[in-house]
Amino acid sequence: VTLRLLRVLVRYPQQLRTIFETNLLNLPTIAWKRLIPQLFSRLNHPSSFVRDYITNLLIVVVGITDDSKMRRIKSSDDNIWQRKLASTHESEDDIDEDDKEEDDIEKQENTVAMKNSFRLIYNVLSETNSHVVEQVKLFVHEIRRVYCSMG
Repeated sequence: VTLRLLRVLVRYPQQLRTIFETNLLNLPTIAWKRLIPQLFSRLNHPSSFVRDYITNLLIVVVGITDDSKMRRIKSSDDNIWQRKLASTHESEDDIDEDDKEEDDIEKQENTVAMKNSFRLIYNVLSETNSHVVEQVKLFVHEIRRVYCSMG
């Protein structure tokens, strides 16, 4: 059922926006834990509502339940996002309005939005499970070291 809910969210985000917004905290997180890979794959969705909703859902699923902590982390990340968005729009004035260039700008904005989502999730995980985050960082470092020594 959760996979179908995800599909509905992705296909009809504007029509069902209020339903999803009001019921996020009422959904059982255990059902969404099985869909974490699918949730991450949807973080690059063109709709900002879908990206934000999935980011918040991932935050809830990984264990943050304190709304004040989530708002504080999100507001600091929103400031970073606004600065990056402003710098993207400043450079838009110098660009011709060709379709290809507009597509490049849209891709750039989507990339920034996705990085913002990842950063928010990382910040939440760092605050709630710093020891696990440090272990994963060490693991990735060692995998890269081994891989580089092989090549």
